[in-house]
Amino acid sequence: MLDERSQRGRLQVVRQKWSWIVPDGLWEIAEPLLPPTRVRPQGGGTRNIPATVLWPGRDPLFPSAWTDQLDQYFADLQLQTCAGSDTSCRWRPRTNSLTP
Repeated sequence: MLDERSQRGRLQVVRQKWSWIVPDGLWEIAEPLLPPTRVRPQGGGTRNIPATVLWPGRDPLFPSAWTDQLDQYFADLQLQTCAGSDTSCRWRPRTNSLTP
């Protein structure tokens, strides 16, 4: 929630941006119609989007020991490892069984 001073500052910026279309006399009517400003949480954290990571089984650039760090960045993680050569480790889109 924004304090009154921050809200006034925000409205001043909005007034400057839209002053060409909304005359000064109409701001008393227009200001209550503006949506409230959402305060975005700071600090990063984990993503709430489901993610699938396709991890190579044997690769000198991506050792499998690094997979334990992925939980710090993804909340809902599905890890799939590929064994074998490069050709077996290709991303394949999920198929929908309902598609004709």
